[in-house]
Amino acid sequence: MKINSQKGYIQPHLILSDWIFVFFIVYELGYTIYNPKALIVFGLVENIISTLIILYYNTNFHIIFLFLLNVVFTKLLPLYYLYGTTLKTQDYYFSLLFVLVYLLWLNINNTDVYQVYSDITESIVKNENRSPFYSLMNKLGI
Repeated sequence: MKINSQKGYIQPHLILSDWIFVFFIVYELGYTIYNPKALIVFGLVENIISTLIILYYNTNFHIIFLFLLNVVFTKLLPLYYLYGTTLKTQDYYFSLLFVLVYLLWLNINNTDVYQVYSDITESIVKNENRSPFYSLMNKLGI
């Protein structure tokens, strides 16, 4: 049984962008020396691809606005905040390890990247509010 069933709530622990944003906060609080900039750029590239997919399906403006709002807060603002920082070789190695641990976590939870992200995309395109960000926005009336 998959945790992120086709019509169920998409758990935040299965979303790489959520992992990356939490790691950014951990970095900013000084609890790790590894710079998350490479991970954030990786996540931003994924978000750009997702934006194109969402646009392809003629998703309504409000949904696109919410998606881009999420990108601004979880990718662009952190990147802006990290603008002057320098990535070291150890940051790239850690980023690779970070993604591998994420993939292992998905495997442990009987799912994979394709299933999680196709579920997220379907949820966004159909305005189903099944991901953490969209559920929050729906509860806030945004």
